[in-house]
Amino acid sequence: MRKFDVKTIEIQLKDMCEYFVQNAYGVELDIPVLINNRLKRSLGRFIEKAGKAYRIEFSGMLLTNGTEEQIMSVLKHECIHYALFKLGRNHRDGQEDFENELLKYGSHSTNSLHVKR
Repeated sequence: MRKFDVKTIEIQLKDMCEYFVQNAYGVELDIPVLINNRLKRSLGRFIEKAGKAYRIEFSGMLLTNGTEEQIMSVLKHECIHYALFKLGRNHRDGQEDFENELLKYGSHSTNSLHVKR
C-alpha cells in the first residue's frame, strides 16, 4: 500500500487538473482540489453548491490502491464535470454531452471503474 503526503499530492492533483481543463477546454480552475478519505463508494466527485462550482475531491483509497491509469481517468472525469459546468453545458453523469466528452478524452463512465480496496 502506498503512503503519501496529503498536501503534496493535493498540490500535484490541482496542477494536473488546471493543466487538463485549460488545455482541453480553455477554462481556468478556480476551486480547491482535495483528498477525501471518507469517500468509499465514489473514487472522486465534483461538488457544486447553490449553482456554483465548489470543489473536486478524490478518494484516498483511489490514490493508495489505484493504478496511474485509473487515477488519471478519475481526474479527467471530474475535470470534465467541472469544465462543462463552467461552460454551461450538460455536465451530469449520463447526459449525452458529458458522456461524449468522456469518450473524447479516454475517461470512464460512472460506476465502470473498479479499484481494489
